[in-house]
Amino acid sequence: MCSAVENDTYVEASKLTVGQWLGDWLDATRSRLRPATYIRYKGIIDNAISKAPIATIPLQKLRPNHVETYYASVKLSASTVTLHHTIIFSALRKAMRDRLIVSNPARDLEGRPRRSRSKSDDARQHCWSVTEAAKFFDAAKAAEPQPAAFYGLALNSGMRKGELCGLKWADVDVDARKVRVVRQLDHHARRRYRRSTPRTPQGAAESHDAAPADA
Repeated sequence: MCSAVENDTYVEASKLTVGQWLGDWLDATRSRLRPATYIRYKGIIDNAISKAPIATIPLQKLRPNHVETYYASVKLSASTVTLHHTIIFSALRKAMRDRLIVSNPARDLEGRPRRSRSKSDDARQHCWSVTEAAKFFDAAKAAEPQPAAFYGLALNSGMRKGELCGLKWADVDVDARKVRVVRQLDHHARRRYRRSTPRTPQGAAESHDAAPADA
């Protein structure tokens, strides 16, 4: 103990578990996260990490092999497990800064998750085929003109859901068949929504082709 104090590595004993700390970390980090990111992180913590054995381990007794075992047990895509690692690593880094632990057990791992493909490859794997998109658009057209226009624009432009919901008539140039993305609608809290800047470089506006989908 004296040596730890002298080396500035002393931490007070705590019974705080990994699961409890993840909740505390997320609450403390919420103001710095986009609403959609917070919801994604909370879903992963509540529905996956907190239900796994790793959540019951005291934070100060967590070892790299515990983290490696958790990653090996998660039967999800590489990109999703990478997101789990981002959450765990960031939470443990904050625990170090708060002097709850001496080192970050998630820093040097043998089984650290990594993307097996690029983001574009992930997108291609999960996107619809032309036939599937056509069937979906036919169903939208059979419903009402409004969903047909909304989903037709989504299919043609590749815009994100928040960007589509943030559109105003002033952003639409019907003659040129163009739409400008200058804002997005984010879920905030308690079913409330707020407008924010879209995720483009330096917040620059994007322009999308709004040509109608084939009938």
